[in-house]
Amino acid sequence: MRNNKRGAKEAYDILLRRLVSEDRIIAERNSLFFLASSFLFLGFVTLSSDTRILRIIIPLIGLFWSLLIYRLNQFALRALHYFHSSLKTLEEESSAFSYMRKKKITPHGDRGDDSFYKDNWLLKGLTFDSIHLIWIPIPFSILWICSLIWVLY
Repeated sequence: MRNNKRGAKEAYDILLRRLVSEDRIIAERNSLFFLASSFLFLGFVTLSSDTRILRIIIPLIGLFWSLLIYRLNQFALRALHYFHSSLKTLEEESSAFSYMRKKKITPHGDRGDDSFYKDNWLLKGLTFDSIHLIWIPIPFSILWICSLIWVLY
């Protein structure tokens, strides 16, 4: 029984560290995405009209980078969901976390259960997933497509 509790706590610690690590990876990846996109936009804007091929290549690189960030964030968010669900399962089923159930501490509950988010129409659409999968890469992709169309015509 005691080893079972210790094993559950060790698994919980490992999952929690992996979750924090994956969350940091997403934040660092998005920071690099913003930095790279800024340099690409700067290069695109400062190029003269004589370098048409570069003005075509830069939006293509930016579009590729946006799509790559979208896919990488998608994989990372899948991992985060897995870690969250694993932690939640451990909290619910392991006897090592009975104190959490007694005190009604649920750090890994669903965000949809919170009335603050249900009542606020603006925050309802701004979930962690939508920010990293829609509101970061898609506007940049649209900008790169528009700049590519602008160069070609």
